[in-house]
Amino acid sequence: MRFLLLEDDPLLGKRIKRFLEGEGYRVDWCPSLSCAKEKDLKGYDLFLIDLSLEDGDGREILKALNKPAIIITVRDSLLDKRECFNLGCEDYITKPFNPEELLLRIRAVLKRYKRKIKDYGSIALDFEEGKVILEGREVILSEKELKLLKALLERKGQVVPYWELLEEVWGGEGGSLENLRQYVKFLKRKLNVK
Repeated sequence: MRFLLLEDDPLLGKRIKRFLEGEGYRVDWCPSLSCAKEKDLKGYDLFLIDLSLEDGDGREILKALNKPAIIITVRDSLLDKRECFNLGCEDYITKPFNPEELLLRIRAVLKRYKRKIKDYGSIALDFEEGKVILEGREVILSEKELKLLKALLERKGQVVPYWELLEEVWGGEGGSLENLRQYVKFLKRKLNVK
């Protein structure tokens, strides 16, 4: 697992990086917002973000993410917490904190995230949110479109009888070959596939 740590306190940044690497994680540490903006954010599994940075606010990075993030900050107001959770953070821990507690929170977040996201390489399905993450771009799908895409991805490279797809997507109710063709067209259009 690879993490991006955005923390401008040099002592804390080194301490967190060393601790998490001792637990087997790869950690890239950015001491500034500008450093984080230069990174390819798609390459990380988790983000640890301080809000109060010398060159800006960590929420700028939080807004751009489609992977889980934990806020690590001295800000403990309900307003700050509400805004960060509304922007999509998975957890919020205030300084000072014990590195063991951070590790427990990281493991809990990764466990929850793995449960709801199924990764197929360049494409990931988020069943709770009903969306696809395709090369870093979010695509919103209907429930049936998501089921159909999942069925096709799990049988990649195989010839699949249409009745199997009808059973899996429609459950034997209301599905027809014409429905299937229509939903394949919807998927191709939304995923920009020829």
